[in-house]
Amino acid sequence: MTCFKNLCKTKINLRTILTYNGFVSIHVLTSAMLILATGFLKPVLARENGDKIIISATDIETMNVMNIHDVLNRVPGIKASETFVSIRGSSNVMVFMDGRPINDKSTSAGAVKWDMISLETIERIEIYKNKGSAIYGDNTSGGVIVITSKKINRFNGNAESFYGRFEHTRLKLNLQGQQQNIGLGLTAGYESEDGFTTNDDKTQWRVDAKTIFHASEEFSIGLSGGYNSIEKGMRGLPEYRTPNSRKDYQMATALLSIDYDQLESRTYFDWNETINRDPDRSLYNTFTTQRFGEKLMMPVTLGQFGAFTLGSGLEWEEANGSKFNSESEMRSWLFALKSFQITSLPLYFSLGIRGNFYSEFPNEFNPEFKVGTSFDWLQVDASINRTNNTPTFKQRYNETSSTKPNPNLKPETATNLNMNVQFKLLKNLRTTLSGFYSRIANRITYVTQNEGWGRYQNFGRVTYKGADASISWQITPEIELRPAYIYLHAKNEETGYWLPSKPFHRITGDVVLKPFKPLSMTFYFKYDSRTYSRSDNSKSLSPYWIMNYRADYQLGFGRMYLDIQNLFDKTYLYIDGYDAPPLEWALGFNYKF
Repeated sequence: MTCFKNLCKTKINLRTILTYNGFVSIHVLTSAMLILATGFLKPVLARENGDKIIISATDIETMNVMNIHDVLNRVPGIKASETFVSIRGSSNVMVFMDGRPINDKSTSAGAVKWDMISLETIERIEIYKNKGSAIYGDNTSGGVIVITSKKINRFNGNAESFYGRFEHTRLKLNLQGQQQNIGLGLTAGYESEDGFTTNDDKTQWRVDAKTIFHASEEFSIGLSGGYNSIEKGMRGLPEYRTPNSRKDYQMATALLSIDYDQLESRTYFDWNETINRDPDRSLYNTFTTQRFGEKLMMPVTLGQFGAFTLGSGLEWEEANGSKFNSESEMRSWLFALKSFQITSLPLYFSLGIRGNFYSEFPNEFNPEFKVGTSFDWLQVDASINRTNNTPTFKQRYNETSSTKPNPNLKPETATNLNMNVQFKLLKNLRTTLSGFYSRIANRITYVTQNEGWGRYQNFGRVTYKGADASISWQITPEIELRPAYIYLHAKNEETGYWLPSKPFHRITGDVVLKPFKPLSMTFYFKYDSRTYSRSDNSKSLSPYWIMNYRADYQLGFGRMYLDIQNLFDKTYLYIDGYDAPPLEWALGFNYKF
């Protein structure tokens, strides 16, 4: 009940918001222009340039995975865990669910609570590597992940449960249905596990609900909300165990979506609270953030200038903790995206511009340019953009026994280049090759002092460059291969040191076997090369490889599965130095109705 009492006390200071007259004026003016456009301008659909990776609900089902981060780890260049995601070594990745950002604002960078999302509710996932800055804005130098949930059109759902090693238990329920022009949906889940070592347990539960009203074919309005609670132990590094360190996390979200013709409006609010405590270090630290935002987007035709996609947004954030007073900030943005095609050639272009207006940082205007061509067997696209990676509240204001605040942190500035080549020479063989380059100025880095404490500072010019490749080969109807490889060169150009926790080489691959119709088996392989674990390159982690196994057997409307992680029980360390779990297994059943 404490969580609900704290949430009820959370209030948005409207007076604070309204004092930022410039931000409100910019957004209101653009909003009015877009709304008027619905009546006086002819809307058009923006061309899908093919510069993104699309994973459909059918693709997810055929992957035979348990979590959304398992899906993302199948994509070359992406590394995801239960609470984190990075693309090509960069943790500056924005994730959106039905138009609202779901990144965890109480952390440093790259954190996402994937447990808030159920695989069964996903319609599609769109992934932009080193792209998407014009529409999606800050903290996108790594890329953007856009998740769209399934539409409610009939009564259906599923119930799932499994039990595994280390007392790992999960229960999930999804329900949705539509009566005339009103749709309702409900998702609930519970999960607990003891973990493989001391103080590695976790218990969590969540509930989400949504409703949508279809007034007509052109107009619909939806309201959704959710709550997530996690209690877990923090075991610490192998050489520095913390047997009594605990972390409690709570998050509540709400979203109001309005779609009128092709005008999209998304109004969102989220609140989260993190409590870290460790009696052995006399630590008790609370950190709370809340965010309110509203954004509009619409494709329109502006007379002789042709088709544009226009958008505007406004966002307010506040944070407070046991080590600092309440801090708040505001930002707004405008963007325009123009796509066009040369009719005599299979060549298309996209040019975008985004203006970001901040209360705490200098305003910025960032361009984006894309070009591509497409044939039946070949598709090529290239892009260049500029982005800002803004420091978080935690990096600027939070204080612990080992970290001092730095309220003077400045945003990073990143220039990103990307090129993709996809070709299909055989009917069942598809290959993708990509090259990328990112240069970051004023990189935000945690710097340790001689006294044993440290703080985040703008330090160094960093380059990320490399290449990735993947193959999808349906050898026979019963056998499919999906190998992938990425090379990453991540270096601080001022110090000459390689960045820690960035393996030079990573190889992954799926082998999917379907020996007979009800049975499907997947072997997943991953190899990480040697990785530096310290910023001065004085220590490194050995390379490692693991294999996972998944078997699914269809029984009418139900599906029984066996999932084994670390099949050969390898002992290894993750790239951040934490010890990985030994062999884990889970036996479960998913019933659809």
